[in-house]
Amino acid sequence: MCNSNLTNTTFYEIYNAAFKKKPKNLGIKKLSGGLKNRVYLMDDGKTKYIVKMGPSRNKSVAPIDENTLWWEAKVLEEIKNLNIMSPKLIYYSDGIEKFNYPFIIMNYMEGNTYSECKENLTIEQKNSISYSIGQITKKICSIKKDHFYIPAFHGKTFKNNYELVLCMFKQLLNIYNKYNINIEGITSKQILQLICSKEKELKNISNLCLCNTDLWDGNILIKNGQISGIVDFTDTFYCDELMSFYFHLPNGKNDNYFLLGYGNKKLNYAEYVRIEIYRLYVILKMIVDCEIKHYGRFGKMYTDFSNVYKKLRNI
Repeated sequence: MCNSNLTNTTFYEIYNAAFKKKPKNLGIKKLSGGLKNRVYLMDDGKTKYIVKMGPSRNKSVAPIDENTLWWEAKVLEEIKNLNIMSPKLIYYSDGIEKFNYPFIIMNYMEGNTYSECKENLTIEQKNSISYSIGQITKKICSIKKDHFYIPAFHGKTFKNNYELVLCMFKQLLNIYNKYNINIEGITSKQILQLICSKEKELKNISNLCLCNTDLWDGNILIKNGQISGIVDFTDTFYCDELMSFYFHLPNGKNDNYFLLGYGNKKLNYAEYVRIEIYRLYVILKMIVDCEIKHYGRFGKMYTDFSNVYKKLRNI
């Protein structure tokens, strides 16, 4: 994932651009995670920082992931008063002058990812974390908007949620066809027909707001059995509140403690349908990402997609 030109000199230039001074010594460590962006720990001996770099301009990514790091910088400013343990934005650059990629610098937050330590936590701790995720999600969704907005769509407007979701699926299905992806013989036409058949439920939204559609366990930091930070706001859009990730976990289950933390959310039929559609989208995007970036074929994703697709056809 790391470009060959990411040398120590590169990070010294990044540090100098942000802080207007040259560090005496600079420790750099590449961190794991991040399917489309590269993340590094930068230590000047006094303070630790996180440097996040977007994909280079010649790297293949799904259209919805193109050139969105500027948006994360904007969102971090937008949510800084929500008290949700999010990173503090220190510096953003589009990277045009010196680099082939944009980058942001944020403060370092301690903790291990929830996905790394989940198995070692008690049921009570996991239930408490789910409840907290619900509360955090609710705070993010408190920021309202009067129109749908996804930065990668370059200002494209949508009359309603149905049009937005259809556009999102069409973009993925173009790649689905390009790479000849085959999920138990399910064609792109059949997938689109299924989404179109749920037009009424997709239009029936009540809360258009800011949503973190990628607040999954790998973006949640845990310390001493509690949430210590939430990272990665690249995929935060103005859309239906139910696009928030924990509403539609890929495992097909609804987390009751999350719903309780969100405000004891009770799902009606239309909401239940939309959740399954968003779950289908998330799984399809993971499959497409793996194809684009040559990560390999993960059978469970294909099985999960097929199961959700069949469920949607029967509700």
